[in-house]
Amino acid sequence: ARDGSSSESLNMKCLIPWNNRLRSIMGGAFYIGNNYINRGQNTIYLQKFNMTGNSTYNHQYMANVEAPYSEGKRVYAAYENPQEVPIVFSIPVYLNMPETPCGVPQKAYNPNNWLKTLKLYDKNGDTLSLTPTFSVTKDQEYNLIVGYDTDYIKLKATTVSSLATILSEEYAYPQVGENKVVIRVQAENGDIREYVINIVREQYVEPTPTPEVTETPTETPTETPTEIPTDVPTVTETPTEAPTETPTGTEVPVETPTEMPVVTEAPTETPAATETPTETPTGTDIPTATPEEVVGEPM
Repeated sequence: ARDGSSSESLNMKCLIPWNNRLRSIMGGAFYIGNNYINRGQNTIYLQKFNMTGNSTYNHQYMANVEAPYSEGKRVYAAYENPQEVPIVFSIPVYLNMPETPCGVPQKAYNPNNWLKTLKLYDKNGDTLSLTPTFSVTKDQEYNLIVGYDTDYIKLKATTVSSLATILSEEYAYPQVGENKVVIRVQAENGDIREYVINIVREQYVEPTPTPEVTETPTETPTETPTEIPTDVPTVTETPTEAPTETPTGTEVPVETPTEMPVVTEAPTETPAATETPTETPTGTDIPTATPEEVVGEPM
């Protein structure tokens, strides 16, 4: 062998694997024998409570006070059938020991009755905020104010210990005004812790009606009315038409002449008598003459 070991030792290492049941038993026995039995702590009781002269009250193995009882019970079951095997019990005796031996330790039940989480929800599923904020390590009361519409609250809580039980209902139905909700948590050993929540539900408030705004439809007039102002006088236009009857031989101008017509020639013959018109056009002065004035000597 390169490391200087003999061939026999190598064969032994090959025959005994490093990790198997035999090796664990041999290794455990060597550890207990070398560190405890050879030092006088040759019982389970002395391994826990070292009353020997070697390292008295020191070099103690187990921290579980029930270990001597539980392991001694298993050892008793192992030696119960082969009764022919001689067994020597080593029982320590103390001064001033009580006359009645101590009873077997009873099973210890879990005393944890604390809540890990506490959440409240309204009927819409929204989270409600507690005052103060929930704390796992503080034993305190909580306050909550909700509106009138919140007629029930869902309580969702979890415990620190899986062995604890929540005794309260899942839903709370607060009345208008002040309410007190208590969440009771029972530990495995029966101890109960109470979480108090003071809930105030507000009064009903009549909503203020909102006036309805009616829009007046705008109608488009089919015709635009023409309004005549009352303070403007009505202007009457003078007719421009000529009179219905016109004197014979006489032309009546449509517009009022600015100058009178001039007769350049006198009639050679005695003009016939003309009839005087019954109506004279407005704005025109027509000269009239009698028959006697017309008759005269010709020029």
